[in-house]
Amino acid sequence: MKPNSITFIAVLTACSHAGLVEQGKHYLDTMLRKYNVAPTIDHYDCMIDIYARSGLLDEALKFMKNMPFKPDAMSWKCFLSGCWTHKNLELGEIAGEELRQLDPEDTAGYVLPFNLYTWAGKWEEAAEMMKLMNERTLKKELSCSWIQEKGKIHRFIVGDKHHPQTQEIYEKLKEFDGFMEGDMFQCSMPERREQLLDHSERLAIAFGLISVNGNASAPIKVFKNLRACPDCHEFAKHVSLVTGREIVIRDSRRFHHFKEGKCSCNDYW
Repeated sequence: MKPNSITFIAVLTACSHAGLVEQGKHYLDTMLRKYNVAPTIDHYDCMIDIYARSGLLDEALKFMKNMPFKPDAMSWKCFLSGCWTHKNLELGEIAGEELRQLDPEDTAGYVLPFNLYTWAGKWEEAAEMMKLMNERTLKKELSCSWIQEKGKIHRFIVGDKHHPQTQEIYEKLKEFDGFMEGDMFQCSMPERREQLLDHSERLAIAFGLISVNGNASAPIKVFKNLRACPDCHEFAKHVSLVTGREIVIRDSRRFHHFKEGKCSCNDYW
């Protein structure tokens, strides 16, 4: 069977998640020449994502300026995501502004710059992002995680304290305080740091550690309605290493299988 346009979307996306920059360039370059499949803006957006995910932000920006299509909202969204992943505030500000101009309804154009500003300690700029969202009546979808135990669904949101075993759950989280104090969770804004400690994934994982089937060796299986939080992703890796428990998180993008301090996604998702 001959590959078509959709085939190459899948191949380029796979290259992005595996960090295969040169292979991605090869497939994009040979689409038309070898397979007679004309690249579209979607294929170029995949290549932008490949560069951005790999931290090659300057190359991604140069690629966007030279590609035969004008960058669309997805182009800037992929680039902005890379800026957040690799903590590049300067380029992230540019990408955020471009994304808000092209698609003012996309919350990523506000949330990711907000995250960058808080990471950099620029609280006034971060507050401005939230102000813009409020003025445009935009709301980030509430993060929710859930886990099944003995046929019953246990649902958690950020800072949730309504579960009957809340005290036990937070006591279990306290066992990982040493990791929370590490470099990954350094934050000079107390409110922001408190939110990180109370994220829904962590609450679900802690509940799993104390409750799932009473089996200390059973995998902990968590579901989440949004993309996995990078901080919680690191937390799950640490828990799997310290406790020896396997953890599976199914977020809106993919499955994450944590085992012995590593994730099946290789930190690409």
